[in-house]
Amino acid sequence: MDGGKAKNLDSIQVAIKLWRGYSLMLTALLIPFYPKFLTLLIVICFFLWLFEKKEESVKENLLNNKPLLFLISFYLLHIVGLLWTSNFKYAGLDLQIKLPLLLFPLIFSTKISIENISAKLVRLFNFSLLIAVLFCLLRSSWCYYENGINLFFYKDFSFFVHPGYFSMFLCFGSASLLYNRLREQDSSMLQKSSVMDWVMLVMFSFAILLLASKAGVFVQLFLLSFGLIQVIRKFVTENLKSILGLLLILLCTIYFGLFSSLTSGRMNELKTAVATESSHQVHSSGMRLQAWQSAMELIAENPILGSGTGDVKDKLIAVYQIKGFNEIFVLKLNAHNQFLQSFAGLGIFAFLLLTLTFGLAFSNSIKAGNLLLSAFIVIVVLNMMVEAVLEVTAGSVFISFVFSLLVTDNKSVIDNQDGES
Repeated sequence: MDGGKAKNLDSIQVAIKLWRGYSLMLTALLIPFYPKFLTLLIVICFFLWLFEKKEESVKENLLNNKPLLFLISFYLLHIVGLLWTSNFKYAGLDLQIKLPLLLFPLIFSTKISIENISAKLVRLFNFSLLIAVLFCLLRSSWCYYENGINLFFYKDFSFFVHPGYFSMFLCFGSASLLYNRLREQDSSMLQKSSVMDWVMLVMFSFAILLLASKAGVFVQLFLLSFGLIQVIRKFVTENLKSILGLLLILLCTIYFGLFSSLTSGRMNELKTAVATESSHQVHSSGMRLQAWQSAMELIAENPILGSGTGDVKDKLIAVYQIKGFNEIFVLKLNAHNQFLQSFAGLGIFAFLLLTLTFGLAFSNSIKAGNLLLSAFIVIVVLNMMVEAVLEVTAGSVFISFVFSLLVTDNKSVIDNQDGES
């Protein structure tokens, strides 16, 4: 009897472990589509992890994986920040948006029973991105040919999430595709998987141009340039087609992203914002500069503890009003820089935790020779410089999910290296 109960419990545990893996796979598929509705799925995945019989010490795993521990600490600091908060309604919303920063590091802190889960999650995410891009292209084409409405540019094109976040997703997808090509021992472009990777890379680069995110275009140019250098170093005597293909994608991205009158309008806007001394620009680049200036003034008022988890938005908007930044006051924009936003909200400790989280992860990626994690950190940090990406569900879900996945994988690589030495 006892043996039967034990067998049933073991079967339940096996099922729970599998369903944790399946829920993560479903999450990877759904991130590009309305990530704000993923909270329930993430909580379900967390409870599956919670009730799973642990064969490893969660505490030990987290203590040995400092980037994950710092990310959890960053979230917990927002709870502590309630002590000097008066706007608890906004604080509650902020804690909900940032909840994945706490849950995903815990979910990934123990092994997942599905074989080669990391590669599968990244592949599913890329497949989902391709579906999202194709949907946006078909929708825009249908609207144009049926009604003569042009929805091929910027927010009109990005149906599911803000174009800045969609571009960030696509940049990581591109980085993973380049990473796959660089890892292949056989550099032939005629393999089925290789052809699909190249098709997806072209589609992702094309979509980034249509999304017209300035950060996205610059990051994609950096990734393609770096990828071209690596391909030349590895395959220069083996496969000229790979080099020429990547070079063509790079040149097209440079031309249409920076110079073409059809797609480079937002780049010209950036040039105007940088060149002018006026502090009352009405376009996005000018408003971003105003938000940064206001955030730095707010930081100067309380650099140690910040304004509080729930009060930072109210106080930032008050600065906009005082300085006469009417456009961003009406729009109630955040600081549009995650480091400034966190510094203004929770002081120097939040800024240091955020910097340590990504700085240490990048250092560990270099130690392990993990180009994909290095590329992800570069993509995220560059986007953090121009967007408060963790203040939006699309950013917090994507970043915490991929960060926890890649950092956990990277720790395994480092452990294996240490074991062999």
